[in-house]
Amino acid sequence: MRYCPRCGLGVREKDARFCPNCGATLPQPKFWERRIAWTGTLLERIIVFGVIFALCVLATTAGALTKIDLLTARNIVDRMNKIEEVLRTTDIGVQLIFGNNLMYALGMFVPVAGPWLGFYVLYNTGVIISAFGIIYNTNPLLVFLMLFLYPHTWMEYTAYALAISESFWLIYAAVKHRFKDELIIMLMMVVLCNILLLAGAVVEVVMIEILY
Repeated sequence: MRYCPRCGLGVREKDARFCPNCGATLPQPKFWERRIAWTGTLLERIIVFGVIFALCVLATTAGALTKIDLLTARNIVDRMNKIEEVLRTTDIGVQLIFGNNLMYALGMFVPVAGPWLGFYVLYNTGVIISAFGIIYNTNPLLVFLMLFLYPHTWMEYTAYALAISESFWLIYAAVKHRFKDELIIMLMMVVLCNILLLAGAVVEVVMIEILY
């Protein structure tokens, strides 16, 4: 609670700028003292995140089920094998994976356009899985499910789902006139995504070195 410097009235409304009793200007809380007005409850945010995570998995599944010709599949696999070789033979594997994934994740935070970018990227990930399934004569859905045996897959999909979820919350916050508070939450989500993607990149490089 803040108190009016003129009449001493206690004012509970956090957005109030003037005393409702005498009209004096109320002292405004410092940035770090201000409580963030969450746009949605924790439960609502968990539900939205869960739905978006499922949609991310479905987008990749749709890509994995996409039928592509043998030549296209071979070109995709050759390109991915070259990338894998670079990751194994250089000391910048973590930077390359982290930089690539972070670039896409940051784009997913953008309201309206972000979800389209995210689902497009994840769909194309599924197409790559489909190509490997064709070349190595394996079920692409089985290949995709096996990826979730590795922790970096969970980290990456969690980061992408958080970013896409936040893009929706930004729109909702703008409608509810809480956009400034939501921007603070978005920055927190960006930091969390950075941590997840960096940890995922480290784990992925370690897994590549172990398996190959």
